[in-house]
Amino acid sequence: MAYIYKISNDINNKVYIGKTSHSTIEERFKEHIADSKKQHIEKRPLYEAMNKYGVEHFTIEQIEYCENDEIASIREQYWINFYKSFIGFEKCNGYNATLGGDSRRIYNYDEIVEIYLLKKSIKDTANFIGCDERTVSQACKEKGIKLFPKNSKAIRQFNLETNETINIFNSICEAAKLQKLNRNHISEVCNGKRNSYNGFGWEFIILRD
Repeated sequence: MAYIYKISNDINNKVYIGKTSHSTIEERFKEHIADSKKQHIEKRPLYEAMNKYGVEHFTIEQIEYCENDEIASIREQYWINFYKSFIGFEKCNGYNATLGGDSRRIYNYDEIVEIYLLKKSIKDTANFIGCDERTVSQACKEKGIKLFPKNSKAIRQFNLETNETINIFNSICEAAKLQKLNRNHISEVCNGKRNSYNGFGWEFIILRD
């Protein structure tokens, strides 16, 4: 026998659909709460929401009884579609990272690429999303995004008065090309030979994967 259950957030009414055949839904709920505290999986949509809103705002209920796990897998997919709880749906109303039925997790490549372009690190992006580094690389490949060099000396352009970052470039050459500036002068600032160039500060930063 197996059960289909629904976990609901009483703040935004979003739901998570799951199935269990080895425990009661109450025991499964306790497992979810415990898992939400584990660092290597806390970024999963449901657990991230539990940590954001507090587990006291989540409740669990049984929505269907199934004779076996095979039937439960089919019905889990039905209920995920019924509640639109898969995060890949256009009008998502939940926290399911897959379409159910023991399917593999489906990642949003656009989201992965957007985060990668901000963090400029495969490792940091993978940790943030909660996926492996191969998935990040594949997402960038599919979207035509060139990977940043590992352990490269990137360049930060910043406001001299406020220290606010203006731009980050992969190299001195890239900064000079995009800003149409003299790369030797940028290099001189980065190496401490002059204080500024073109009204800005410049310094090396390390991008690590």
